[in-house]
Amino acid sequence: ANANANANANAGPRLRLPTLRSRSKNGRMSKKQFSSYTTTINNNNNNHNATKARSTNVESFSTLKDRLVQMEKEVEAGRGASATKIVRELQEEGLLGAFSRAEGVPKRSYTLQDLRLNKIEPAALLSPTENYLEKVSTYCQRAYVAGLLSTYFVYHWDATQVFYLLAFSLMMLTVDKVGYNGGIEFLAVDTIGRWFNKSYGVRVSRHEAGHFLIAYIMGVLPRGYTLSAWNALKYNMTLSVQAGTSFCDEDFQNEVASGKLTSSTLDKFCCIALAGVAQEFIDHGSAEGGRNDILQLDNLLQGLGFTQKKADDQIRWSALNTVFLLRKNQETIAALSEAMMAEAPLSRCYAIVEAFDL
Repeated sequence: ANANANANANAGPRLRLPTLRSRSKNGRMSKKQFSSYTTTINNNNNNHNATKARSTNVESFSTLKDRLVQMEKEVEAGRGASATKIVRELQEEGLLGAFSRAEGVPKRSYTLQDLRLNKIEPAALLSPTENYLEKVSTYCQRAYVAGLLSTYFVYHWDATQVFYLLAFSLMMLTVDKVGYNGGIEFLAVDTIGRWFNKSYGVRVSRHEAGHFLIAYIMGVLPRGYTLSAWNALKYNMTLSVQAGTSFCDEDFQNEVASGKLTSSTLDKFCCIALAGVAQEFIDHGSAEGGRNDILQLDNLLQGLGFTQKKADDQIRWSALNTVFLLRKNQETIAALSEAMMAEAPLSRCYAIVEAFDL
């Protein structure tokens, strides 16, 4: 008896289980009571495992947040290769699941009928026309002419004063066209257009969100974005730029410089270039912005010496693949567009695509 007592004393603390009192006469558990007893033990074990999992997730989340901020700093410093390296490391650690994980349509030759069967009208998607800003520009010109006439008839300026004002205006327009490629005029038109129509700003933000998302899930890290001509001037000191998204595309630039562009790199570039007009097509049934994207893509394919059929096959697959990927991720586009309109940092945008909340 003493030996058993010593053994029990050295065994350490025991797990205290809930006590179940039997109602049976022989003092044994009934089948119902035994089931309740085992359920209680399993619930305790599950709660312990859940608590441990939550602790692990919190640590992983904290690590991910710190690394995304570090990645953002590398991008802003112009070290795109270092930022991409961090992304690869996070992938290996299992903390990122969206980067370079796009699962699109098979790469093959598609006809125009194939696109239409997937509710894609090629002409509406690939022929963007900036109707709204052209209307704003026309209204501004009419307002200017009305102002000139009012100076003469209302404020009674003489003809010489009106002539000098007109000559000065034409001279400034000429300087803008020659020296800044029309950037000052475009800045004015873009800013006025946003004042009078808020939906225009939303359209631009969703256009750029399309570029951002497709680039990220196809393995090209976005470097930055602007949503207006004013922001482009404010942050990048550039004129005649409406909006845009830049990327860490050193690999692409190196391949272009070497004259050896791989098929996978070309596929990425084509899909990223078409992402903006594709998102506008999904939203409105046609595209307005993105004319420069289409021109750059055409120039690239011509520079690579593509035949017309080969170029058509590449464009059709890219359009189908891009629309397919965007349609699957419209909730992400909405969240990303909202964040970009709020001028969210890159780390926040990366987290949205990865479905994390920083």
